[in-house]
Amino acid sequence: MRECKDDEIDVKIWGDGALFTDPLTSGGERYSYPHPTPSAIKGIASKFLWKPEMDWEVIAIGIQKPILRDSRMANELKNIPSLRMLKDGGTSVAQLGRSQRRIVFLRDVSYVVRLRFVVLNTGGGTNTIKKYKEMFRRRLRQWRVQRGDPVLGTTPFYCSCKEAILSEWDSLENINTQGDLMFYGFNYADPKDIQPTLFMSVIKGGLVETDPRSVKIFQ
Repeated sequence: MRECKDDEIDVKIWGDGALFTDPLTSGGERYSYPHPTPSAIKGIASKFLWKPEMDWEVIAIGIQKPILRDSRMANELKNIPSLRMLKDGGTSVAQLGRSQRRIVFLRDVSYVVRLRFVVLNTGGGTNTIKKYKEMFRRRLRQWRVQRGDPVLGTTPFYCSCKEAILSEWDSLENINTQGDLMFYGFNYADPKDIQPTLFMSVIKGGLVETDPRSVKIFQ
């Protein structure tokens, strides 16, 4: 893997488990994708730095450990209790719509990802990207998160993160796949008509290319 450009940064992400699923599907068994979706990685990065005038692009995802799956039963809630419900003495299982469902998740995961800072308002130029990069590094180092700790797909699969060194890309698992159609993210070009996007995930030597500037995105 080449050195990062000025508008890029490498991050190592790891945890005891992960559950990366298609948000467009619901019901039945939750079965994890073999690796993170670009949307999930953007969600983790945004926990440390989110600004309306910038965005993240996920260039590549490196798989550092074997893909191991496990399963268990999990409780899920259809409704989120409101403050009024809590003040009135709590909520019942019926009110929350709790149900049990089997999930098939990934166990003992570790990834190295390359992210690109994208400035939506270009008035600041290169200096703005430099400012955001240093801000992200500082918040990552100090673990200053926004709106709760980052997760590997969904709760309760919380993760650890740190800035990665270039040699992390040399320790990828020798995993190869021909290609699977996966959820990529959402297209917000038209706020009134937000569309899901997909891409063909191909793993070569543990590396998944996800750069939206070179990978074909389907809508």
